[in-house]
Amino acid sequence: MKVALVVSGLAALASGMAVEKRDGTCAVQPLGSGPSVNSPDTPAAFQSNEDFSNFATSATTPTNYTPAFVNLNAATRGNNYMGSTLLTTYEPSQCASFCSQTVGCSAFNLYFERDPSLDPNAVGCPNPTSVTNIKCILWGNALTDETATNAGQFRNSFQVVIAGSNGYNLNN
Repeated sequence: MKVALVVSGLAALASGMAVEKRDGTCAVQPLGSGPSVNSPDTPAAFQSNEDFSNFATSATTPTNYTPAFVNLNAATRGNNYMGSTLLTTYEPSQCASFCSQTVGCSAFNLYFERDPSLDPNAVGCPNPTSVTNIKCILWGNALTDETATNAGQFRNSFQVVIAGSNGYNLNN
């Protein structure tokens, strides 16, 4: 069945038929576990939120790790992605524990991400209210501030942004 769908999609492209772009469904997304930023609910307010900055700059470096960067508005992007998890608190030791349980993990990135409360749709919900997720991303390579190039993206009119991003490398 999957092969038939792929083949029919390729046939539509080859024959010049229009292929419709995927759009969001306005479905409710998971609730965020981080502090809300709703006055105003804007990307700029999120990135300048002092709470996020305070969490990042006062975070305790986990045992056997060295900080690679602190309090950036971007996350690491690269080829050695090893998985992610959402945390309920901004706690580097929880992310370090996740890393130490993952074979090959040598670094992690912990940050706050502004995400949409609904799956954005061009007509029904192009820019829904935001939620804050605390993300722990594992990497199989060392991090530097130069690896932190993911500043977010647009989902329809909703802008996903990052704040309080800390990177930690496992000591050898």
